[in-house]
Amino acid sequence: MKRFSSVNRHIIKYATLAVFILIVFSLLLPAGYNSYITEDFLTYFWVAASLSCNPPAVLVSMVIILFLLIFSTKKFIRIHHSFIIFLLIGTVLLSAGVYFINFLKSEFPKPRPFHEFLSSRNLLRENLENFTQLSDTQRKLELSSDSLIQKIPEGVSPIVYKIWLAEPALSFPSAHAFNSVFIGIVYSCILFFTIQNKKIKKIYFAPLIWMIFVSVSRIVLGFHHKTDVIFGSLMGYCAALLFVYSGALNKIIFINRGKDAA
Repeated sequence: MKRFSSVNRHIIKYATLAVFILIVFSLLLPAGYNSYITEDFLTYFWVAASLSCNPPAVLVSMVIILFLLIFSTKKFIRIHHSFIIFLLIGTVLLSAGVYFINFLKSEFPKPRPFHEFLSSRNLLRENLENFTQLSDTQRKLELSSDSLIQKIPEGVSPIVYKIWLAEPALSFPSAHAFNSVFIGIVYSCILFFTIQNKKIKKIYFAPLIWMIFVSVSRIVLGFHHKTDVIFGSLMGYCAALLFVYSGALNKIIFINRGKDAA
């Protein structure tokens, strides 16, 4: 029998390894490597990975995970206080992370790789330095101009180009990397704690693999530089550690299973 803390350490061990693999994979990507110049299966795969961390997809996954948490406990009414704490801690950490990311983006204005690409093709009305000084709203107006929408640059996949123009925020750090790593680790913990069927027990690895693909997709599709993704993923990792060791998750899942968990 393992204590809650031992179970947490078991998950965090694999989560740490996943973040390490993510960072190494990002660093080993060849300079200038991208997957937005063609429309093959790999491009669509990376696009799907990137979009899977957008708000609508995350909300759907949250509903599924929350239902899994609810139905994994036999006396949910007794643990409603812990459940509220669970939601509050998660919301506070995610909100604080997003706020800090937006603060860094404003303090260290850094163009995205696709901003640099568009500037090199003289497709931006502002020069790159001035473009980074604009507000998100102003950049959104710039990217939604008819001259950009109606003319897809040669060498860019139309589906990727469309997503480019929908993301006016700056590059450093990557919010997708932060969100995917935070969510991936928390989901992995929940699945490990709640899935009792040994045949599908290893499914808790899936969120860890998913977060790697999401983060790497942001590099290969031209949304972020390597340093943006690495910094964002480390932020998400630290936030996930705080969340896991806050204790509310353990209490929710194991309150009716005694003091120890297998």
